[in-house]
Amino acid sequence: MNKNTNVRLACVLLLSLVGGIASARQGSAENQANAKAQTKPGEMALPSAIPEPSQQSSAKMTAAELNARYSDPAMLPSPDGYARPRTKLKMPQFRDPKEQALDDLLDETVTFTRDDINRYYDRIDDFKRSVRTPDGQLRRAVISSVIVNLQPGSVIPVMRLNVNENSSLLFTDSTGNPWPIVKFSAPSKAMFAVEFHASNNPHEIALEPIKDYAYGNLKVFLAGMSTPVFVRLVTGQKETDVRLDARMPVRGPNAAALIEKQMPPEASSSMFSMLNGVVPEKAQELKVEGADARAWMLDGKMYLRLTNKTSVRSPSWTGTMSSIDGTNVYELPARTPVIYAAQEGKSVELRVSGF
Repeated sequence: MNKNTNVRLACVLLLSLVGGIASARQGSAENQANAKAQTKPGEMALPSAIPEPSQQSSAKMTAAELNARYSDPAMLPSPDGYARPRTKLKMPQFRDPKEQALDDLLDETVTFTRDDINRYYDRIDDFKRSVRTPDGQLRRAVISSVIVNLQPGSVIPVMRLNVNENSSLLFTDSTGNPWPIVKFSAPSKAMFAVEFHASNNPHEIALEPIKDYAYGNLKVFLAGMSTPVFVRLVTGQKETDVRLDARMPVRGPNAAALIEKQMPPEASSSMFSMLNGVVPEKAQELKVEGADARAWMLDGKMYLRLTNKTSVRSPSWTGTMSSIDGTNVYELPARTPVIYAAQEGKSVELRVSGF
């Protein structure tokens, strides 16, 4: 009887075990069916159990590792137990302590923007320009000529100078040749720096003012002249005479041989203006071909200006005026269409039109 009882108990236990397995399978199938019914298109179901993060201490992790852990897109479970795709979490960014300390230091010490720094350098540049430039502007540098009048009551010539700029005063005679200087008397050394080299350029005096708004007179004795020539020196003008040709109205010791029809001492002011490149208002400019020259019609006569030491050979001219740099001005008969000139030993033909 005991044997039969044991058999019966074993059968009951076996049936109970089979029933439990069947119930578990049925419940799992029902859960899967419910999950499929609740999952929407584009979603997927995840196991309700999510593995725990690594037990590695966050204190030993770098800022990059912390950012990677907490900034990855997470598939977090929804309240109903199923996961849905989520956007990237807006988690605080972990930074390296050294980088953070450097940024904090820069924020406290460097308070200027790029535009502020550019404005600062612009202001410094304006300050340097103002300090190094008299009156904050550069003077216009020119080469000038002046006829020295030796008659009583006449006004002495004026030479305009500027600080930090060298200028030269040249003396020439009526033929444009250099007139040597014997001696001179300079103004105060505290106002002007004066140099003279008799062996190299005996007709030139180099000048440079030392102070702003300096002034004074320069007294010069020329070779063969018993009376001195005075030149007033001024600064602070709108223009600077980097070279001033002081033209004496008489022939000097280096004058060329006297040529017939040479311009008299009372030379035409119009010719002198043309020699300096200034055209009288009433002059009519003509067209010249064949050389570096300009021509004008004025008061029924033609005037020809030649550079590079070019001289007229034909036709016969009625007057001429020359400068120390080799520029010549000729007064010719009106309406002269063809002119023959000499330039460095070569014959040059000029054709004039536009009468």
